[in-house]
Amino acid sequence: MREGGATRKLLAMAIAGALSGPGGVFCAEGPEPCVLWHRQPAETWTSGLPLGNSRLGAVMIGHVWRETMPLCEAGLAARTPTGHRWLFQRETSPGELRLHWLGITNQQPSEYRRQLDLDTGLARLRYQFGHVTFTREVFVSHPDQVMAVMMGADQQQQLFLTIGLHSDATSTLRLVNTNELLLTGEARAAGADRPARFAIRLVAQNQGGKILAATNHLRVEGATELVLLLAAVTATPNEDVGIPVEEPSLLTARQIRQAAAQPYYLLRARHIAEHQKLFRFPNPVPTVASPSRLSLDERLAAAAAGADDPGLARLAAQYRRYLILAGHRPGTLPEGDFAPPKTEPPTVNAFELADPLRAAIFPRGKP
Repeated sequence: MREGGATRKLLAMAIAGALSGPGGVFCAEGPEPCVLWHRQPAETWTSGLPLGNSRLGAVMIGHVWRETMPLCEAGLAARTPTGHRWLFQRETSPGELRLHWLGITNQQPSEYRRQLDLDTGLARLRYQFGHVTFTREVFVSHPDQVMAVMMGADQQQQLFLTIGLHSDATSTLRLVNTNELLLTGEARAAGADRPARFAIRLVAQNQGGKILAATNHLRVEGATELVLLLAAVTATPNEDVGIPVEEPSLLTARQIRQAAAQPYYLLRARHIAEHQKLFRFPNPVPTVASPSRLSLDERLAAAAAGADDPGLARLAAQYRRYLILAGHRPGTLPEGDFAPPKTEPPTVNAFELADPLRAAIFPRGKP
């Protein structure tokens, strides 16, 4: 089964699992509680790993040597004719983070594994080139309002890559410091009377090696560890979703400054604590056990062949809860129908029509 098909099928199960409700069954405690994992890279957006804090969202897609993370920001979400807000549409995404690894484009990794831990809201990637194991971890923090990316290797000075920000909207990219990028511009949400100003700010923090500033990107050479902090804000005044009216570039500067003053492990711990407070409500301790040694694609293929896998349905129900939490928290997004209206422009693809929860929360279409 193709990986994108696996994700679509799980999402269909997630929608069908709506009857379980917010207090439904939980995934297992143990080695892999509430984990979706794959043995293949994400070729398209529909097979990517979604992350969000209800205001800022991202999807991890791409190969190990070239990764793209389309960003979404609630200020650019358009309202439907019924007044609901259709969140994070691809057409109005403010931009994306691009990682291009140097020197490995002709190699194939081994021991590849990418996963999304629903219980912690952490996406992870792990693979090997030769005798070196590389790791990446990504989350979008609600307490600190930034996306954090941690990259590392089990040997010294193995990280060589370029880091860039890109937008299809009218925008300007500039280097603020040797380790900081700022992308500012204007984007118009569908149905909006005027465009909204936005800003995306990124800071890189390295352990070992060096960071060099190029014309339109940062270049990392020989780092052992690398942390990226990204903030994105629009200036659209929408009180119902808590969108700030403050100048976007100033607000992103403050968000980055506050986040950068904390060590990565503390940002991570604050994110997990806040995420689990909501995801585990009302049951603080998961009770259903059956972690699987099979990837999501393998489990779905086995289930289609008649294998009994009750944990798969439970996982789908938890995926639904995760997606709703990623796109809705009290005080940030309006309650109501997450599904897009049936009368949408022809750019809506079959995947979105079949899986309205995913379409309502994250950008549409391919990268």
